Amino acid sequence: MNILIVSNRNDLYDEWEDFAVTLDSRVFFATDRKQAVSLLECEHIDVAVLDVRAMSDLGLLKYINDTHTKVRVMLVTQERMSDLVAVARDGHYSLVGDNLDIASLLHLIAEAGMEGK
Repeated sequence: MNILIVSNRNDLYDEWEDFAVTLDSRVFFATDRKQAVSLLECEHIDVAVLDVRAMSDLGLLKYINDTHTKVRVMLVTQERMSDLVAVARDGHYSLVGDNLDIASLLHLIAEAGMEGK
């Protein structure tokens, strides 16, 4: 499974890489929309975890929904739900609150990756 993490939280990179090893997966990191789109175009991504705080707008979410329909998307956010629901209405997403611990989030990512198989 290939996982794309879009976040500006560099402190989590080691945890993500350790997690990827346990699933025999690869993790790709992007800090902005441009990097994320580039990785989506070059790599087969199964699961994308989007930290909404790292995104200047929700355009990346719409882009994935429109052009990479098989990618499972998980959102980590503190944003208002109404803003996200307006964009997410037409997609297939998981919404994860920011108070979720990393172990629970990693478990959800593993499940999302298995659903796509």
